[in-house]
Amino acid sequence: MLPLKKISIVFLACAAITAINSCSAPAYDSSFTYLKEGWKKDKTLSLSLVQTGDTSAMHDFFLCMQFKRSKKINGYPYVPLHISAESPSGKYYGKDIRLPVELKSNGISAEKNKGVINIEWLYIKKAAFTEKGTWKFDIKQGNGNFPYNLIRFMGIRISEKR
Repeated sequence: MLPLKKISIVFLACAAITAINSCSAPAYDSSFTYLKEGWKKDKTLSLSLVQTGDTSAMHDFFLCMQFKRSKKINGYPYVPLHISAESPSGKYYGKDIRLPVELKSNGISAEKNKGVINIEWLYIKKAAFTEKGTWKFDIKQGNGNFPYNLIRFMGIRISEKR
């Protein structure tokens, strides 16, 4: 059994290492918006992420959504969206996507909870955010009749691959 003084020294050393590591740039960032009354027709959701870490590091990029459980969702296998990104230097990227609603689709983590369904979808695997600074993202409703007013929460998240 170690004496109390040695245990305290080991604990302080571990705490110091943890504190030093936590001062480095975060390995992830996220941006979310809460839609109390649902996503209004033709409203663009603007989100941003700040890249402060290693620009050569690879990241996974996730789209996150919460929608109110409703029979109106039945029959819609996906949510049509248009997502665009603007780099800190002003380069623009845009793409129409279909965010799957089916809870057993590949790349989806979903849970049903208290009248809502939470979805996190791995949209891009191993992407590089090659510029430091603020990346701006706009998410727009795509073509189709999906009941966007049932969406209560939309967000994006990146996670650095280590």
